[in-house]
Amino acid sequence: MNKRGALIYLFLGIWLLVPGCQKHPDPDSYLEVRRAFQDPPAEYRSAPLWVWNDRVTKEAIETQLADFRSKGIGGVFIHPRPGLITPYLSEEWLELCRHAVMTGKSLGMKVWIYDENSYPSGFAGGIVPAEMPDSVGLGLRLRRAKRLPDTFDEPPIVVLRKTDSGFEDITSSAIQYGAAAGLREGDYFIFEIQRAKPSPWFGGFSYVDLMRREVTEKFLEVTLDAYNRVLGEEFGATIPGSFQDEAHILPAGGPDTVNFTPRLFEVFQEKWSYDPRPHLPSLFEEFGDWRAARHNFYATLLDLFIEGWAKPYYEYCEANHLQLT
Repeated sequence: MNKRGALIYLFLGIWLLVPGCQKHPDPDSYLEVRRAFQDPPAEYRSAPLWVWNDRVTKEAIETQLADFRSKGIGGVFIHPRPGLITPYLSEEWLELCRHAVMTGKSLGMKVWIYDENSYPSGFAGGIVPAEMPDSVGLGLRLRRAKRLPDTFDEPPIVVLRKTDSGFEDITSSAIQYGAAAGLREGDYFIFEIQRAKPSPWFGGFSYVDLMRREVTEKFLEVTLDAYNRVLGEEFGATIPGSFQDEAHILPAGGPDTVNFTPRLFEVFQEKWSYDPRPHLPSLFEEFGDWRAARHNFYATLLDLFIEGWAKPYYEYCEANHLQLT
């Protein structure tokens, strides 16, 4: 046998002896995937928003889930909507949700949590602002004036006077003395806090400030803790996860308003190493380096939203075997 033949036999022997070199069926092979298309497991089937917008009953739950399953649906998101008569997050509501999950489980279906009464997520159908009145969303409203008023109904958070070189912060003297401060007529930028107004959409309350972690924690306590209490054993099983819908930080107020949250100025200064207050007018008009001012302002808001809403929600889901979607 020549040298080349000996090498071929050597490599063949190694291939036969080493388990990693032998061919094993691949569970994700083309044939396995193709077979799964014939009868997909529940997690690969359609899962619609299942609207509850009337008086919910156990009989209706059983009928509708069986109908969904017969059409090939693999799961549902229980979605409360306007028209709902069953009180949201009441014990009756939670018992009906439990019945839906157990019925879905018997049918081999997944039943997801939808975390809000309609949308946007965060206010728990009005329960969060009812239990935590200071959680309401805020805005920073600009009011321009040629002269300062004698007094303010509510103290402004920032008062600036336009100068040749930029903006001078005169907040303290303006609040203490008003027009009596002896400041001449000029171009004044007065920034006042606006609170979100009550709305029927939010259960007669106001939407909340999700840039504050403690507000999100209250929301999770009200909503996911309630589901955990009655259905926690199905988290990560029949209940794959929680669906959050359009949580946002739209500022309270009109077009002359930008976002505000109590820690905004502090976090901005930590992140960008300068005081944002003299640059607030640049959020409304093209003063100075307005591009940088706007970029830094909205980048700070994004950080606050991630830290205040996304991270605590994600951490809760991770700790309780839920997917966050």
